[in-house]
Amino acid sequence: METDLFKEEFKYFKSRNSPIDYSKVLDFEDVDRFPFIIKYDDVSMRNLLDKSESVFEKSGACQTCDKFGLKSHDKWKIYGHSELNGLFIITNPFTPSGQSFWIRKCLETYPYKPNITNLEKLGKENEYKDSEYLKNLRWTTIGYHHNWDTKVYNKANRSPFPECLYYLIYHISSVIGNNTFDPQAAIINYYHLNSTLSGHTDHSEQDLTSPIYSISLGQDAIFLIGGRTKAVRPFSIFLRSGDVIVMSGESRLSYHGVPRILQTKEERWTFEADTEQECYGSYIKNSRININVRQVFAKEKEMNE
Repeated sequence: METDLFKEEFKYFKSRNSPIDYSKVLDFEDVDRFPFIIKYDDVSMRNLLDKSESVFEKSGACQTCDKFGLKSHDKWKIYGHSELNGLFIITNPFTPSGQSFWIRKCLETYPYKPNITNLEKLGKENEYKDSEYLKNLRWTTIGYHHNWDTKVYNKANRSPFPECLYYLIYHISSVIGNNTFDPQAAIINYYHLNSTLSGHTDHSEQDLTSPIYSISLGQDAIFLIGGRTKAVRPFSIFLRSGDVIVMSGESRLSYHGVPRILQTKEERWTFEADTEQECYGSYIKNSRININVRQVFAKEKEMNE
C-alpha cells in the first residue's frame, strides 16, 4: 500500500497542537528564497496555456483591466515552478477597490437564487437572517451546478453565469495566452479561520483540457498541490488576497487542498467604517473567499470583450 504523503502534509499544516515551520512554504512574494520559482516575461506568457493568439497588450493602461478592478496587465507578475508543470500564480493583479468589489459580489449577490448554496441543500436557506446566513455559508455554485453526491454536471441543472465574472475570467485567461476559454461554472468557497478543504482532484468536468482559474480573497491560506496520486508529496504555497492560481496541463488533475487559513498581516481591500460596507469589512477580517471557475463542456459562446 502506497504511503499517503498528501495526507501527511495536510495533517502537519492543519494541526493546532505543535508549532509549524513555514520557512519552506513557497512564497511568490519572496521569490529570491526559492530558486525553482520561474518568472514569465511578456513573450513566454503568450503561449503558457494555448497556442491561440493572445490579446496581450504590450504597453499602456488597459481599459478592460480597469473595468474589472485589475491593475493594468503590463504590471502583473506571473510565476511558475520547475516541478509544477502547468501551475501558474498571478500575484494579486487586483486594486484594493477591485478586491472590495469582488468580495461584495461574493457576499451580496452570488450566494442567492438562482444560484445554489449549502444552506439550500440542507433545507435551511430561509432559517437565517443576513448575519447568520453569511456565518453558515460554506459554498455557492454558479452556472452549471456541481452535484456533490454524484460528482456529475448535468446540462439541465444550471443558472445564468454572471456576465461580470464571466468577462473577468475571460480577460485574465486571454492576457496569459488563452482566448478560447469559456467560463461555464463557478464554485465559491467560504472559509473561516478554522476551515479546511481536504485533498481532492477536479475531474467532474467533461472538458479536462481547459484550466481552472482560482481567485483568493480575504485571509491568507496554505495551499497544497501534489501529483496525480496522494503518494506524491505536495508542495505548500502561501496564497494571499487577490492571488490568482491557474491550474493547467499536468497540474489540472493534481491533488490539491487547503489545510490552514491564516490571519493576514495586510488588508488589501477597502471597506469604509460606519457605512453599509462595514458588514463586508467585518466579515472578510476573519474569512477567506475562493472563487474557482472552470469550463465544463465544449465551448458554447463566442467571447467579445
